[in-house]
Amino acid sequence: MTEMIGPYRVIDLTRRLVPEVEKRRLIVRRSYQQNSLDYHSDLDITSHLGTHVESPYHYKDEWPDIAALPVTQFMGRAVRLHMETVGPSDELTADDLERADGGRVRPGDITLLTSPFHCEPFSNDPHDQRPWLSGKAASWLKQKKVKAVALGDSVAIEHDVKAACEFHEILMPRNVVFIEVMENLEKLTRDIFFLIYLPLPIVGLDSCPARVVAIEGIPGLSQTDQKPT
Repeated sequence: MTEMIGPYRVIDLTRRLVPEVEKRRLIVRRSYQQNSLDYHSDLDITSHLGTHVESPYHYKDEWPDIAALPVTQFMGRAVRLHMETVGPSDELTADDLERADGGRVRPGDITLLTSPFHCEPFSNDPHDQRPWLSGKAASWLKQKKVKAVALGDSVAIEHDVKAACEFHEILMPRNVVFIEVMENLEKLTRDIFFLIYLPLPIVGLDSCPARVVAIEGIPGLSQTDQKPT
């Protein structure tokens, strides 16, 4: 989950997938190959499984799929915006994001959005109190020229169809990708870090599970990236 490579701290933010317990489709069929005397596995999965990356093709046929985007779309400087002043079930506004940002987000960054309220994503839990995304937040992110929006379990993108459509329609025409269902965010010790989230470059794929990894301590990202205590 957390390891060191030299002076750099590496945090795995990926949900571990277990075929027998996943609610979304995940089937692994292992078979022995007589000709090569080894094992192969057939995978039957849905594209929106576990920690996954969504491309613009997820929303419209004419927008780029996973394979059409450059590899640099799937890595970069990430800024964690923690909405500490929002209330339960609030709609996130530009003012909320601006306060959480404090001028840190740069063009081409990835924004990781978090809040004090937690709930299993896409669970339809009636006690869900996560703040939620709509066109208001999307317009602010568009103005900031971010290239990706990352989410764990404390901000909802699925609050309702209208809000979700607004969020997609404003950002995805700019080739912004979404990274959803991240875990272990409490292991981060910095609010600014390098993030890698590589999906498989399969032509015609709208979304893909990815191994999402944060690297803390890379020089030059920011002089004020330490998480407040």
